[in-house]
Amino acid sequence: MKTHLPQIHQEILRVYQRNLCQVRGLSPSTCRQRFRDVRLFLQAAAVRQIGDLSRLGPTRLVNYLSAQSTHCQPASLRNIASSVRDFLRFARQQGWTSGFQELGVPKIACGPRNDLPVYLSAAQLESLLADWDRNTPEGARDLAIS
Repeated sequence: MKTHLPQIHQEILRVYQRNLCQVRGLSPSTCRQRFRDVRLFLQAAAVRQIGDLSRLGPTRLVNYLSAQSTHCQPASLRNIASSVRDFLRFARQQGWTSGFQELGVPKIACGPRNDLPVYLSAAQLESLLADWDRNTPEGARDLAIS
């Protein structure tokens, strides 16, 4: 942990990182990413003591993500929101908050995925489509939904 972090951030992050890596068994890269996202969040939210976490309302959470959106791609912003949501859920489980602050973190839409796996080559797909009997109701249905 970096020494220039406030002591309370160091303590919170130490417990959270232990949970991520040792209790939940997340991959090292996921632990590093979540740790970084939460460290930046704690700094931006000006958390000075554990009790400050309970005062994080939906408006502050949305404002934080809005500020992040100015320099993040939607997929990165979705990951940041997921990290913050996960941390706030963890904070509630630790008894650091009494509410459900994680519900104030919005889900980030990223649009359709264009990288879906392709299982059939173009020739195989063409052959499959040509095999359907379009003169039967089942064949017409199958062709329509393909």
